[in-house]
Amino acid sequence: MSAGLLAAVGGCGRRSAPPVVESGQTVTLSPGRIFRFTDHFHGRAAPTGLPRRMDGQAQVLLSDVLQPVLCVRVPHVLRQKLALPSGATLRLAFGLTSGGAATRFTVRMRHSGKSTQLLSNEVTRWGGGQAANWTPRSFDLPAGDVELELAVELVGKPARSQEGTTACALWVNPLVLVPSAAARPNLVLVHLDALRPDHLGCYGYARDTSPNLDRLAAHGVLFEDANATATWTYPSVQGYLTSNHQSLSFGREVGDALSATGAGAVVRGPALTGASLQGQLRAAGYETLACTGGGYLDPRFGFDVGFDWYWSTNYALLPDQLAAVKDRLPRTHGQPFFLFLQTYEVHHYRKGFGHGLSHYSHGYAGKLTNKDLIEEAVSGRLRDLTPADRQYLRDLYDGEVRHADELLGAFLDWLFAQPWGKNTVVAVIADHGEAFGEHGQMGHCGVPYRELAHVPLIFFRSDHEWPGRRVKQPVSLIDLTPTLLDLASAPPAKGMVGRSLAPRLEGRPLPDRPMLCGNTASLMAREGRWWYLTWRNTQPEELYDILRDPNQQHNLAASAPDELAHMRGVLAQLAAQSARGYHLAVTMPPAGDMMIAVESTAGYDVPTLGTGDTTTVHRVGKGGQRLEVHFAPGRAQHLVLFDPAPGGTATVSARANDIPVEAGRFHLGKNGASPQAVPIILQSEIQASLISERPASKGQDWGLWLWLPPAAVQSRQPEALRSGKLPADLERQLKALGYLK
Repeated sequence: MSAGLLAAVGGCGRRSAPPVVESGQTVTLSPGRIFRFTDHFHGRAAPTGLPRRMDGQAQVLLSDVLQPVLCVRVPHVLRQKLALPSGATLRLAFGLTSGGAATRFTVRMRHSGKSTQLLSNEVTRWGGGQAANWTPRSFDLPAGDVELELAVELVGKPARSQEGTTACALWVNPLVLVPSAAARPNLVLVHLDALRPDHLGCYGYARDTSPNLDRLAAHGVLFEDANATATWTYPSVQGYLTSNHQSLSFGREVGDALSATGAGAVVRGPALTGASLQGQLRAAGYETLACTGGGYLDPRFGFDVGFDWYWSTNYALLPDQLAAVKDRLPRTHGQPFFLFLQTYEVHHYRKGFGHGLSHYSHGYAGKLTNKDLIEEAVSGRLRDLTPADRQYLRDLYDGEVRHADELLGAFLDWLFAQPWGKNTVVAVIADHGEAFGEHGQMGHCGVPYRELAHVPLIFFRSDHEWPGRRVKQPVSLIDLTPTLLDLASAPPAKGMVGRSLAPRLEGRPLPDRPMLCGNTASLMAREGRWWYLTWRNTQPEELYDILRDPNQQHNLAASAPDELAHMRGVLAQLAAQSARGYHLAVTMPPAGDMMIAVESTAGYDVPTLGTGDTTTVHRVGKGGQRLEVHFAPGRAQHLVLFDPAPGGTATVSARANDIPVEAGRFHLGKNGASPQAVPIILQSEIQASLISERPASKGQDWGLWLWLPPAAVQSRQPEALRSGKLPADLERQLKALGYLK
């Protein structure tokens, strides 16, 4: 159904003929599928005051739960033809926006030439989130060809809202569910924010903090060396739900937007507007439910996209979350469901609640008994912490771990005891760890050392198909979504870079792969035993052999030059596959040096990665920035990633052996147009490829090539690349990065 048909809905007089909207097509539902009216008739803009998801879908907020709605002017009739197998069910709720006139909601079904009225209910006012009409009603549907009609008509005189527009009638998440013939598992993803695995018994911790998680691990699969995609919540969740590293470019934008717009504003960031775990499962016939603790999982960040039911209260306590979930899950009607349960319960140790502290208290009577100082200490603003202070923070943390473990254990026991809970997969993760002074860091959001990047990863099946297996192979949370999709027999989406760990769950091997983790200031690349760190826009590099040095105390950057060079290339490959901006690939003679400068009039949207020996950023004018990357002799191939802010321009220039590169040696190709002379000015929205020809004189052998990310150029390779002008080693590197076929 097009948006245009819905836009034609009108008429508010009591006796006016109701507009009829119908698709004209019969939708055939197979077992295990769901027909969502909100998807099929999506496109109508929500009235003022009604929340919308970032994909434009109108929503209604009822008792802390956001649900998609069809919003229609009264009177109105919506018709849909369906071909159904046996066992189908219609489920919906309904109501009025505040200020609406008395309205009758009617549901009719036509089957085998006979019309049956399934629902007729009069609603006179909004009634609040607990009103009976907001509770979903269910109706059994016959097999065969069925026509459903959802109708609304005025009972009294139309009311006017404060804006002077007629209020709307709302059909809340109307859908038709067909039970699955195959035994697809329910999926429960438990996200315990800021949980360090080395504070769990199943990961070797001496304290008895996690008897219930230990029990899951003992009868499931535990990954001993799982790594997060970022060191703070927003990019980490975005990364593992979408199975890509785009979030590493977006983190600063979201933080800046939140600071600028205030806590109650909608941050229209890039969160989940693309393919996601819940979106793929939704398309595969799963009901998608989420219960989050707010914070960066608040709907204003866009994580509600793709969910049928999204409960979110800012920093809600886990008991309240579990009560809401236990009330909702019995209404799944046997359809496989995906539940995303995210809680800040462990993260809350910094609030000084002291849940479970009695298990670990040592009679501490220091300054942190003043709860107001705990957040100061965790954030690093309180510098004079004694060993006793740090131990008290660990005691508080362990107490919250024990408290969350007890609540989660009782909930899972309840879940597995339900008739529909017998075939359920549970995955337990964290988004990042928590630092207690290691490497001079407190809390999280910092440099991705092991204490922040290492996270728990546990899988459990209620039918015990994975008995107590432990996996030592390093893995990334980027693989979480493909794994859960694999278990649900649902395909991963294009653009997901992770891979399914299902073979490892079954005891079969998988080859090692490099991993990426970061934040707005630093990046980590890991391959095998090597852990490489670099800071964006600054010079330091660190390299650790984590087999010999698991606590990362001995920086080998100066003493292992070959390994350092290799890990620089690993980081460049991972970052180039993920970054959304311009990529500048550089090749140069081993005996020379080169300075690349990218000057942007409007600054950069994202922190810039330069893989040269020295990278600096200077302020230029009002809001502008100049990025300079210096490559010393001996460096052959490099990548510089940058993204000029929208609306600005960027000028690329270079000096080889301190001699300015001639402008005539650079060409800018734009959508296949003829090359233009430089200075090379790039509009940030241009689809561009830049090629610098190697000069024939002075015996130099160097060049510059500029691309957009691989997905934007795979179908359009510049003629110079096809004609074999690239040095062989650079060509191999660009093929490895996905630029060339």
